[in-house]
Amino acid sequence: MQLVEYSNDQIIDRYAGPKAWDDGRFERIRFRNGYGASIITGGMSYGGKMGLLEIAVIRFRSESNDDFELCYDTHITSDVLGHLSADQARGILDQIAALPPDAQALGGAQLGE
Repeated sequence: MQLVEYSNDQIIDRYAGPKAWDDGRFERIRFRNGYGASIITGGMSYGGKMGLLEIAVIRFRSESNDDFELCYDTHITSDVLGHLSADQARGILDQIAALPPDAQALGGAQLGE
């Protein structure tokens, strides 16, 4: 089950994990530009106790969907974004999908062409 109903032709992978810590859930989305999003909700996330979402911009380091790092150097945010409604989360996902490919983000040029 997806945390956010969202579709975009730039998505190349999407993984929704099982229940996690503190009854939380997580999802990871990978875009063609080499960036992605980690979406979480639950008692340990910003806004999760109120049913809201937290998003982090991530940068993939290899072709593996498990090899990524949090990315703090985009115009979108220099931290995680919390207390988000589903509509706000979709807006953030659109911004991440629209980022230009980054040489540091494996898959940006390689997978997006």
